[in-house]
Amino acid sequence: MAYSEGRDSIYEFSTAYSYAKFNLIALKSSPLKYISDLKWKRVIIQRNSIAETLLNASKCECERIYCISSIGALLSLKAGEADACVINSEVAEYYIERLRLKTLEVKQLSFGTLDNCYATY
Repeated sequence: MAYSEGRDSIYEFSTAYSYAKFNLIALKSSPLKYISDLKWKRVIIQRNSIAETLLNASKCECERIYCISSIGALLSLKAGEADACVINSEVAEYYIERLRLKTLEVKQLSFGTLDNCYATY
């Protein structure tokens, strides 16, 4: 689980064993490169997620579209329901390959890297 201060009040976390990087995912043909490029764009995120926290911290002036899952975000993006999404880049790479979403790519625009830890409740 990605560590955050908010989650720290609920869970006991181990020391970090890896890192979770959150990037912008968009069509390969998309010119989006900078946070400023997202102004007035439609960006899919999961409500109350680390991605939403990072997007809010970036002061991005985009329209937020909420989804239930990373798969849903990627499929909605491919269907043209948004301009981009922000999710864990490793998760995105896995589903782009697994679901053959060849028109999508993980962009270089990163919203941050967080510690991945084991968590107990």
